[in-house]
Amino acid sequence: MRQCSCLEKPRRPYEKEHSDVELKLVGEYGLRHKRDLWRVQYALSRIRNAARELLTLD
Repeated sequence: MRQCSCLEKPRRPYEKEHSDVELKLVGEYGLRHKRDLWRVQYALSRIRNAARELLTLD
């Protein structure tokens, strides 16, 4: 059985500015891990991409 791609890790995981923003978001929304944040960001990016495709259809 094939596993789905449920999250996308950051390309530069040790970039301080990016890590600080992630930590702030995790605390603000009460997430347990940064992994949960990455999962939500991935899901939202897929929704945005689908919306873009729908808007460009003729």
